[in-house]
Amino acid sequence: MSNFNVKEIWAESTKKADNHYKGIGDVEKLARKKSKDILQKIHRNMLQETFSTVILTVVVAVGAYYYNPLVLYGFLIITTITMYITLKEYYKFRRRVKNVAQQNIIVALRDYIQLTGRYLKRLKLLVNYLTPVASFIFVTIIVLADAEGRSTKLILLHFGLTLLIIIPLIIFIIRFANKKYIWWLYGRQHEKLKETLHSLEDHTVVSTDE
Repeated sequence: MSNFNVKEIWAESTKKADNHYKGIGDVEKLARKKSKDILQKIHRNMLQETFSTVILTVVVAVGAYYYNPLVLYGFLIITTITMYITLKEYYKFRRRVKNVAQQNIIVALRDYIQLTGRYLKRLKLLVNYLTPVASFIFVTIIVLADAEGRSTKLILLHFGLTLLIIIPLIIFIIRFANKKYIWWLYGRQHEKLKETLHSLEDHTVVSTDE
């Protein structure tokens, strides 16, 4: 009975418990930092994308102006509408991310993953629908800008030939955007959030078992 020291056993158990919860706390801090870094990366990607879009818009607008002012006006209207819809979705996403409760990092990560997944789906839908509609309108504006003095038959022929050239480009843009561009900007970050959650859940299970 002399070897049975209750105080030592209690002290050892307390030390193990402290190390256990300290370990979980450190992992949770790391998970919080990592998720914050990932969300900031999404934000930076969005700013870079917006900046690149503005530069491209200016370049195309200058070319459209020298080609035909009507084409320029049409292009600016289409670009403005597209940017408005895209930015509206992004700021809606950011607002929802800020409203995620932070008390439980596992729950927060699950909410982040759900929000980024939903945002990715909406971006893909926007690409799928906005690209062909905007392209069709733009082609129509270009054809009408050059329609002066032409017969209806020539106008329709011009319209059809232009569409034949544009359609493969539209298909390429949609496929590239959905598979490469959106994935590179946002899809990778979405997967990193998933990896962070899985690592945290695995660590929590292991620590609990111990």
